Amino acid sequence: MTAADDDVDAPAMESALSGGLVALLAQHPEPDAPLVAELVRSVCDVDHVALVDIDADVCSVLAASGPDLLTVGTTSPVAVSSRLVAVAAGRVWSSADLRGESGFDRPIDQLALTLGFRAGAGVPLVVRGRTAGAVLLSCTESGRDWSPVVAAITSSTGLLAAALGFGRGPGEPLRVAVVHPDLLVAHGLARIVERGLPAQVDVASGGWDPGSTRSSRTRM
Repeated sequence: MTAADDDVDAPAMESALSGGLVALLAQHPEPDAPLVAELVRSVCDVDHVALVDIDADVCSVLAASGPDLLTVGTTSPVAVSSRLVAVAAGRVWSSADLRGESGFDRPIDQLALTLGFRAGAGVPLVVRGRTAGAVLLSCTESGRDWSPVVAAITSSTGLLAAALGFGRGPGEPLRVAVVHPDLLVAHGLARIVERGLPAQVDVASGGWDPGSTRSSRTRM
């Protein structure tokens, strides 16, 4: 996506991502990170997506879609990337212009610039109170407004975590959290999930605390 695409319909992107993840989970109940990466890249219209697992200060690349930036299976300290440092701490990171980003000089940062990426973002996937992983996105053109992408990924955090197998033990029932600043929108997204999956759906407005959802409903 280029800098000219300023009129992105954020709700449409949220619905497309959640609907795509529901369909993927229905067809592939077991984790399939490469398919998830392809879906996120397509819906969010970016040039590169990496899905990573985070364990304290160590990151492992589960899947990637797009030009080679992070090799699947690679394990490294989060300190090698500005985005990884932020998401490991549970923070969203984004930049519309990587070349002008202050402090963007860690090893993976420099590699991203060398490969021609000019805008980037990282969104943590928080499961049961800890950052289990993250979605890292990159574009080859600067000027990207990351707000719609961050909103879409954040509202689908529960589905992404489920599709990647985060926080779910063998035989454990599927539980999906739908988070959105607008509670009505959250319930609408939850209905998409309920129609497509036999899952417990927790709905929350604003930040999600697994122990204190504002509303929940269950589909058997």
